[in-house]
Amino acid sequence: FSIEDTKKEKLKNAMKKYISTNVVDDIIQNTDTDLKLGGKKTEITILMADIRGFTKISENLDPSEVTNLLNEYFEAMIPIIEQYGGCVNKFIGDAILAVFNEPKKDKNHPLNAILCAIKMKEKVQEIRRKWKSEGKPDIGISIGINTGMSFIGNIGTQNHMEYTVIGDTVNVASRIEAQNRQFNTQILISQSTYEYAKDMLDVIKISSVAIRGREKHIDIYEIINIID
Repeated sequence: FSIEDTKKEKLKNAMKKYISTNVVDDIIQNTDTDLKLGGKKTEITILMADIRGFTKISENLDPSEVTNLLNEYFEAMIPIIEQYGGCVNKFIGDAILAVFNEPKKDKNHPLNAILCAIKMKEKVQEIRRKWKSEGKPDIGISIGINTGMSFIGNIGTQNHMEYTVIGDTVNVASRIEAQNRQFNTQILISQSTYEYAKDMLDVIKISSVAIRGREKHIDIYEIINIID
């Protein structure tokens, strides 16, 4: 039994190198039941984070240098996301898609996503100072947050599944993240996220913007700070 437990623990730790800790724990808890395709529609908060200007930076670096920079950046960001109850759903190049309120339930998921973003922004400042002293490229971070209903669950085939999130909530978060370049901001949130946590936020209403794929404009807000 001791040997078997050791093997299971090694497998669990190996899985966590490829899949978010929260997802691994959820899979392990449900191994006695039939893991199958499908999911549910539920309220979540999506955080999209991107390294500003990284595509241009990577053009002047060797692949190994790009990999090392990204790995160091991700090593710093992922613990922060998990600290605030987020689940890293996937990496998209240098971008991170994180989900709050699934699979780990959290009634304060909009606020925790915002707190996470602020902490990520502070950590990037530390990385910038460190990289500057080492002669490495300067970077910035761009974050978009949106709250809403989405489908989340297993898609693919019976032999190869991916735990992912699909829907308008994800698309809007991505579009909001992109607006940071236009307004020279770092953290922008949607109206829906703002409504959940407005009594605790110091914000600036940036604009009512058109989001591709949506008929109506949406209000977006820049996060300045959290009111104690």
